[in-house]
Amino acid sequence: MNKKTISIAVALASISPDLLYAEQTKDNATKLEQTVVTGTHAKEAHDIKIEPSSTSKLNVSLEDLPRSVDIISNDEFTERGSLNLQDTLNYTSGVFAGPFGIDTRLDSSQIRGIKPQQFEDGFIAFEGFYNAPRVEIFTYENIEVVKGPSSTLYGQGALGGIINANSKLPKEDAQGEFGVQIGENSRVQTMFDSTGAINEDGSLLYRFVALNRDADTEVEYVQDDALVLMPSLTWKPSEDTQLTILAKHQKHDTGSTLQFIPSLDATPGFYAPAPPFPAPPLPALTELDIDTNTFVGEPDFDKYETESNSVSAMFEHNLNDMLTLTTNTRYWKSESTYQYTQAIGYSFAPPYLPALVPTLPPLTAPGDVYRLHYASEKELEIFANNLALKANGNWLGLEHNAQIGLDYVKADTVDDRARDPVLEALYQTITMNPNAVLPGAFLADSKINLLDPQYSGATTIPTTREYRDSSNEQIGLYLGDIMRAGNVIASVNVRYDRVKQSFDRVGIYGAADSTSYSDTLEDVNTDFALMYQFENGISPYYSYAESFTPNDADQNGNLVDPNEGSQHEIGVKFLSSDSNTLVTAAIFQIDEDNRVTDTDPANFKVIDASYEGAELSVQHQIEDIHIQSSYTYLDTEQKQTGASKLKVPSVADEMANTWISYIPSGGVLNGFRAGIGARYIGNTVSDTNIYETAGYTLYDAMLGYRFADVDLQLNVSNLTDKEYIVGVSDQDLGASSYKGPERYASLTAKYLF
Repeated sequence: MNKKTISIAVALASISPDLLYAEQTKDNATKLEQTVVTGTHAKEAHDIKIEPSSTSKLNVSLEDLPRSVDIISNDEFTERGSLNLQDTLNYTSGVFAGPFGIDTRLDSSQIRGIKPQQFEDGFIAFEGFYNAPRVEIFTYENIEVVKGPSSTLYGQGALGGIINANSKLPKEDAQGEFGVQIGENSRVQTMFDSTGAINEDGSLLYRFVALNRDADTEVEYVQDDALVLMPSLTWKPSEDTQLTILAKHQKHDTGSTLQFIPSLDATPGFYAPAPPFPAPPLPALTELDIDTNTFVGEPDFDKYETESNSVSAMFEHNLNDMLTLTTNTRYWKSESTYQYTQAIGYSFAPPYLPALVPTLPPLTAPGDVYRLHYASEKELEIFANNLALKANGNWLGLEHNAQIGLDYVKADTVDDRARDPVLEALYQTITMNPNAVLPGAFLADSKINLLDPQYSGATTIPTTREYRDSSNEQIGLYLGDIMRAGNVIASVNVRYDRVKQSFDRVGIYGAADSTSYSDTLEDVNTDFALMYQFENGISPYYSYAESFTPNDADQNGNLVDPNEGSQHEIGVKFLSSDSNTLVTAAIFQIDEDNRVTDTDPANFKVIDASYEGAELSVQHQIEDIHIQSSYTYLDTEQKQTGASKLKVPSVADEMANTWISYIPSGGVLNGFRAGIGARYIGNTVSDTNIYETAGYTLYDAMLGYRFADVDLQLNVSNLTDKEYIVGVSDQDLGASSYKGPERYASLTAKYLF
């Protein structure tokens, strides 16, 4: 590690124990959780008490887990006014939430500088291909953030970590809520959640969760409408057996708030002007000259419509006092229609397109850009099963928490995209790559002014199509054990994976333009860790973990070697004796092989990368005031032979945040609550490191009051309405910048029953 990382590590190690809060207590009564608020509005709201969900593969309370894990409860992200999954991560150490700015299509984040793999109830979610609805956090009980490689438990777990969202399931105690949320951009959202026992003996439990939203967004002509229906039923025929059936119907009608606004400055982007093409003729602009709500598409064309249906069965049976058998199964199917428009980067379009396409209208005014349109229809079908046998007990002089499991996932995707042969020929000329393709993209109504957009009407989608079918089938066998001998805890896991990938593409030029591949990969991953729990609450640990994720094919149809990596982590967890202060700290080094920097076949590039960093997270309770703070430092490097050092793009080098909440436990202010937060995000760089964004600080606030069974809460994010650039890309079609969300206020009223 470099000197800066080492100095931070020394600083973390020197923190006074008087300032530290709790991973665990020695009577094992308190369970670790990095959670903040419950709906009780009492002092107990900030107690550390949540264990991993029953659908989690973590298998133990977090106090006995020698690695970095955070659990964010529904109460916590509700208090902070989170609107989506990436919002729930705003105050989590090591996590960069929303590295691509405002985006209604999906949730983006990074854990330790790397995109995480997303899971739901322990099942992998093949999100990111624009073929499924964005998740709705109202349906979740909590969010687990596992930092670092997790392949031994989750299979195709990303190198930086995984995010596992756990659904709301039936409870024995009857409770419910009905709520209405109104907010800026004409947002109206209704929510319903009810659970309890159906019969007198409590052997049948139910839960019904529903959400309906009608909303616009800060980007003109882009809505964010949603409908979710999620019923579930639990049957407990005995104390040792239970079966839960969970169904979910979800529908979204939205578009792309990520408008790919070009970086309109004088610095050349990835495609620098070269003879015989002239230099850009127009005056330079900055990104912030363009309104955040600018829509570069066509109102009657752009849309992202998705619908999904799933059914899950979760079974658990205690064979005896030591052995428990679990099996979880899910079937999920989704469909999407995705149409959007992208402005072509200023450094790319003026020198190239007019010279190659004389029929294009000239760019004559500041803010003029050319546009590309994109159209696709997709289907996704997933079947997944996880079978595990868990053993808890004492043998060979040790306490064991062991499990052996077998999981299976099969995901099939159908992808139907428009293609424009004329545009593709131009792209191949520009990139000097005869294999370059732009599936889904076409030129039409191709000019707009970003400062004064005028729309031309509906866009005609080309009848020329390309069809892609892909299949991913994985079977994994895993074995793990967490062993305790006195104050020493050791964790050992091993996993074997066999993955079969197949891909068929019927191109627009017939056999000459078609690609097909099929391959089977096998891999074994291990991780191990060691922790010592001192009597004073300090628990230092060391862990080593590996990851394995299959890659796609390159532009020639050849399967790229899988993305693999490893992590070394040294950390400490501390719980004060009064359980009022928690500090977790860690330093880590991650090495990554076969990182694909761009999935576009025209720019397919594979490199190695490294990530070094440190994290610090603090929670402290002072009577009715709860403070949570974190700091993250990252130093990244792309390892390229013969090239100067390049940072990994879109990764913040530093992050810091603090959230302070006040919840009186009695007196004249009983029922009142308030919160204030600050988030700092440091610099990021573009793909080639030509562009660098400036760091920025955002503020959030909350006011709430509960009277009897009525609860009111006002939330404001980006309190000062700061304008800022989250990141910049200078690949593909020139440089594009990603703007951050503007100020947003919402008022939520709930009736609790």
